[in-house]
Amino acid sequence: MLSKDQMDDVINYCRSLKREIESTYGGKNGGRFLYYPELKIKSPATDPQTQKPIELSGMIDLLVVPPEGDPFIIDYKVSPNDYENEAKQGDLPEDIEPDAYNRAKKLGFAYQLSTYGRMMGRIKPALRSPKVLVAPI
Repeated sequence: MLSKDQMDDVINYCRSLKREIESTYGGKNGGRFLYYPELKIKSPATDPQTQKPIELSGMIDLLVVPPEGDPFIIDYKVSPNDYENEAKQGDLPEDIEPDAYNRAKKLGFAYQLSTYGRMMGRIKPALRSPKVLVAPI
C-alpha cells in the first residue's frame, strides 16, 4: 500500500511525464494527443515448436498517439530502485550475480516492448514501429 506522500509522488511524476511527452512529441501545429491506458491487444502468431497458429495477448500500459508522428508505447515499471540503477552485490540473493541480473532485466523489458510493437504493427500497419518508453514509477 502506498502512503499519501508516495501517491502524490506518483501523480506528480505522471503529470510531469505528460508535459514532457506533449512538449517533445507535440509537432509543429500543436493538436490533441490521444491516450489509451491499459490497452488490451491480441495478435495472431505461430508456435515456434509446433508451427500451429496461436494468439498472443498483452496489455499495453499506455499507448500515446500524438497529433503528428508515430504513436508510442509507455510501459510502467514499478520498483523501489531507479530503472537505470544497477543492482549491486547484496541487493540480490547470493547465487545471483548483479551483472547477469541487470542484463536479464533490461533484455526482458526490451523483449516485452518490442513484442508489443510487433503486435501493434500486425493490428494496424501504421503502428509498425512505435517508439517504446519505460516510465519508472
